[in-house]
Amino acid sequence: MPTELPPRPDDLPEFENPPLVEVALTTGFSPLLAMRQAHIGAVWMALRDEYPNVRDQPALDEMGGDDGLRITFSSDPRIHRAWFLGPNGDRLIQIQDDRFVANWRIHGDDPYPRFRELYPQFVRARQTFIDELGNLGLQPPRHEIVEVVYVNWIDAQKPEDFMVSLTKWPSNEETEFIRHDLRLRLTVGVMHPGTPPAEVVVQVDPGRAPEGHSTPGKPGWLMQLIFRAPVPGPDAELQGQQYWEGRNAIVRTFTMLTTPEAQTRWGRTR
Repeated sequence: MPTELPPRPDDLPEFENPPLVEVALTTGFSPLLAMRQAHIGAVWMALRDEYPNVRDQPALDEMGGDDGLRITFSSDPRIHRAWFLGPNGDRLIQIQDDRFVANWRIHGDDPYPRFRELYPQFVRARQTFIDELGNLGLQPPRHEIVEVVYVNWIDAQKPEDFMVSLTKWPSNEETEFIRHDLRLRLTVGVMHPGTPPAEVVVQVDPGRAPEGHSTPGKPGWLMQLIFRAPVPGPDAELQGQQYWEGRNAIVRTFTMLTTPEAQTRWGRTR
């Protein structure tokens, strides 16, 4: 995939101090049944200068869910998920047999480095993953799902302090309000002819500020926005465009659902 992105749309909202605490860029693919922990170790050796720390984690469940886009697994035993961490833990690569993920996580008062910086790092690390598997004789993964995730931690007493009234949310029979859990599924339109529509899923839950935040453990609200789209085919440029479109869809959705007062606190500039 190309590392260059189109120019940021002039009408895309922008914030000087967004409440972001995590961003994840994911490529989902059919399970690589021949991949073993040793193969993942070879990938780490190629990336260890940037990600010197490694941890094993339990495998994640299948991608998608809630009747959304998904990849199903065979009955073969799952390998673990590997974490490759940067020196201070704010950059993270996750690998298991059905996905490759690059994360940014908040670290103290360090500013969010912006999507335009994170995306090329994701592309380069993803290509290293593909190349190393090929060097070891494995077939390249067959990419099936693009996913972009933005997680915001918001310092507020209740959702009404930062979100528009439920009556202003887009009309959708899948909109739910259960206890303090708020979930909305939005279909953002067909990205490419002949493919299922992309979607943005929004979930708001009570949650504490994460460990890397300047106020770890403080009660507040977690607002997670997930963009998912099927990969339109082998065209790497189109795959790259989907991450860009996903970022744009998430930012527009976030702006649509939050109040002007909250956006002022986050330093909205346009």
